Parts: sequence; structure tokens; C-alpha cells
Amino acid sequence: APAARAAEDLALECAAVPFATTLPIAEASGSVVTPIDGAPALLVVADSGHRGDYLIVDPQTGAVRERGALPLGGPGDDLEGLAVRGDRFWALTSSGWLRAWVRRASPTPHFELVLGPVPIGARYRTAADPAAMTCEATRVNCGRNFEGLCLSSRPVAAVASAGEPTPCVGMAVSKAQGRLYCITERGDQLLIDAQRWLQVADEDVLSDCNIDGDTLWLGSNLFELNRVRRVEKWSTPERAVVTELGALGVGSAEAIAVAGEVLFRLSDTQTSPSLVAKFRCGPVGK
Repeated sequence: APAARAAEDLALECAAVPFATTLPIAEASGSVVTPIDGAPALLVVADSGHRGDYLIVDPQTGAVRERGALPLGGPGDDLEGLAVRGDRFWALTSSGWLRAWVRRASPTPHFELVLGPVPIGARYRTAADPAAMTCEATRVNCGRNFEGLCLSSRPVAAVASAGEPTPCVGMAVSKAQGRLYCITERGDQLLIDAQRWLQVADEDVLSDCNIDGDTLWLGSNLFELNRVRRVEKWSTPERAVVTELGALGVGSAEAIAVAGEVLFRLSDTQTSPSLVAKFRCGPVGK
């Protein structure tokens, strides 16, 4: 289990700031703040039944710049986690399948599928298999029931000495187990290390994660009152430190996106539009 400390030790407070209250997309399940076409953007994707629907949103105002559908290249559209690493936009389905896209400028700006769907780990053979991470692509909320994906934009740090574990490049959120699983990088593929994980919460409450700088932000759903946690030293799960920040969300909050002091939470209530809220988090009294 990770070490923990109280929110008072971190001395942060978060306050809602003006923003759009809804976005015209059903079941917002993954989001990330990143430059797209040369401008800051909030990218949002929908989950199962919506065939890769996405929005590109102005992170200042909430105005929609673009809407479309991500090419899927195969069955299974329950896109639950969304993250960026290098020039690739990654999404993970609840059943454990990964896809990667790059943004192309011509003939018109669009997302091109460059990898996937590929399994993020070993396929299920028996329900009791501790190494199993991926079930059938067409299934929804099966196995580990992945609900979030977060990746660091930074290169993996060099291993300090022989015998030290390789740092994780990101984490996958298992809603079924309340865990964060370490993601490693092998060439152009991401894989889960089934033996390295953090037990963070009870089952069925975790929703999404986002890495900003050295900090991982972890959100939960309405069953845990939309709680948010910060995880430091996440790249080495054995040394991770978790900070509880309390309730911070809207509706049944699922997606979380962070950029500096700004935090977004989006709600998945199985309909369109999806609720959204924007917060600014900073030192107490700032």
C-alpha cells in the first residue's frame, strides 16, 4: 500500500472558475489538456456505443472547436482513458485494448490511427489468473475494468543502479480492483506490469487519472463522492505517496484533466450533453 498524508500537509485549495457547464458529447469518459494544431486544447472522448466520438474544446471558455470520430481500426469502442505521450494520443478500453493516433494536418486536420487495437497485457484464460489484463475486445467493463489511463510526457529516467525497477511511464486505473497498474514502454508499445501496482481505493469507485509534470491526479466517481487524490513518486509505485484532496467534481465525475493549477472534471451520466466543471487549485490563501 502507498504511503499517505493529509491534504493539510499539501496546503492546497481548489475553487470553481467560470467555464461551460456542459459539453455536447455523450458519456464523456476520457480527457486531456494538450496543444492541438498549435493551440491549447481540451480533448474529450466518449465511451461505449459512440464509435470514438470526440470533441476539441477551448480550455479557456469551453467553446467547441471541432467534433468528430476517432478511427478505431477494429471492434470495441469503450474508450475509457485518454493520454498523450510524445506525438501520440493513446486511449484504453475497459476491456484492456490500446489504440494510438497522431494528429495530421492535411488534407484537413484529422486523427490518424497508427497502432491498435492491441492488448495492454496478457489475455484472460481464467478469471483467477493474476497476470490477465485483457478480455475480449467487444466486451464492456470486464476483467480489470479499466477506467482511466495516464502517461508522462517525459522520458523514462535512467535506472539508478542494478536491481532497481524500471520507472513506470504511466498508470492504468482498474475500477474493478481500486488499483493503479504500472505501464511500461517497449518500443512503440505500452504494456502493463501486472506485478507492480498501488492499492488506492475500494472496488468500483476509481474513474480516471492524469499526469501533469511529476504529479499524478486521480479521480473517483459519485460512489466515492467524486474524490480527488494526488500521487507523488508514482513512477516507482513502491515509493508512491498519496494525498487525499476530498470531493472535487460534478455529476458522476469520470474524466479528469490537469494543466498546471487548472483541473477539469467531466461527468458520465450515459447521456448527452455531459456535465463539466473547471477548478483552479493552488496554495491556501493564494
